[in-house]
Parts: sequence; structure tokens; C-alpha cells
Amino acid sequence: MRLHIGGHYWKYSEPRRISWDGEEIDGLCIEAPYREIRVIRRLKGQRKAEVQLHELCHAAHFSASEVWVTTFAGSATALCYLAGAGLAKHREQPSGADTIRRVLFHTLRISRTDLDNDQLLQDWADDLTRALGRLGWRHLAKK
Repeated sequence: MRLHIGGHYWKYSEPRRISWDGEEIDGLCIEAPYREIRVIRRLKGQRKAEVQLHELCHAAHFSASEVWVTTFAGSATALCYLAGAGLAKHREQPSGADTIRRVLFHTLRISRTDLDNDQLLQDWADDLTRALGRLGWRHLAKK
């Protein structure tokens, strides 16, 4: 699947295994030889959603800091789930895009205090929301 993030197209795939420097990992975002995002297939639910958002953040170049990307992805995913949106089993469910977009925008706003450009943050939130929608993030039905 192709995803458009940060002005570039990225190939998204879900292989059975991903290794980096001899270690098994849950996700990977690489730029060369071509732009690619990989998330391990066996992940499910909120953990898979968090890894997807983590790798999308790397693709968007929000920060070179692995710590920041990890913290942001974990917090934003948790907040999306609390707001009733996340990775859904059935794509027929309502999109939930507005909820996801607002959560991402406000999470970016409080985590990137070095940026005072709300339009840039909104553009990033829009890019991420579109990509997450293609990956199956939706409004979650109440249990």
C-alpha cells in the first residue's frame, strides 16, 4: 500500500518478521534505497496502532529523537483510544477522522513547543490522519 506523508509516497507493508542489526523489531521506517514503512504482521489492536503511528512519525520527520517519537506515538495512540478512535477490525465502521485529527493536532501542539506554527501542525495532523485512515483506523464501536 502507498501512503502519502510529508510530501512523499511511502510503501507500507506488514511482513512476518523484521530485523535490524540482528535484532527482531516491531516496526521500521527507512528512506533508502526507497521510502518504506514496515510493521510486523502479528501485532494486534492498540500495540499495532502505536507501532504504525510511531513509524509514520519517523516518515514525517517530526523529530530525529527516538525518545520523542516513542513518547508521542504512545501518548497520541492512547488518547485516540480514550476518545473512541483507533485501529478497527472492520473498515465499514465510521471513519473517526475528525477525532483522530484533533487528538493528533493537540498532542503535537503540546509536545512540539518549539513550533508556534499551528498551520504546520495541522498539516502534519492531516497527513497522519489520512495515512492512518488507509491503515484501518476508525471510530471504535462501544463494547
